[in-house]
Amino acid sequence: MPSDSSILVRSAEYMGRALGDWRRRRVAAAQDAYIEVWKNAWTEGCHAGWDGQALTTVPCKTAPRSDAWKAGWNWASMQPDRRGSARPTNEGFERRRTDARHLRRAAQGGIVGLTVLAATQWLKRWRRRADRAPLPTTDR
Repeated sequence: MPSDSSILVRSAEYMGRALGDWRRRRVAAAQDAYIEVWKNAWTEGCHAGWDGQALTTVPCKTAPRSDAWKAGWNWASMQPDRRGSARPTNEGFERRRTDARHLRRAAQGGIVGLTVLAATQWLKRWRRRADRAPLPTTDR
């Protein structure tokens, strides 16, 4: 921005930025509220599906909430109950720390990548070991 622009131009630019930011925040807040309503209705429908309620017992009649509730109910009808002790296990899935992709990615970075990977793995193990170590007692 040139320093010789008039106060009117600078004021107009400031007001434009302020109003643009305000409008973006308003739109983002409305979108966040819509997503929160959808998520809550979807979760209610999901729990209703797992509890064995019929699809016709939709508690909400407005379009987005009703659609979300039905989507959650439909998803729950095809999935095992994931609440509490009935939760499925992750057996058969690779954990991230044993994932070979990290090693391949580090190897593509050369010796520096491998060194950084080895150092981070060592630091993680060292922290884990330090967290499990009993605290020294000062009974004298």
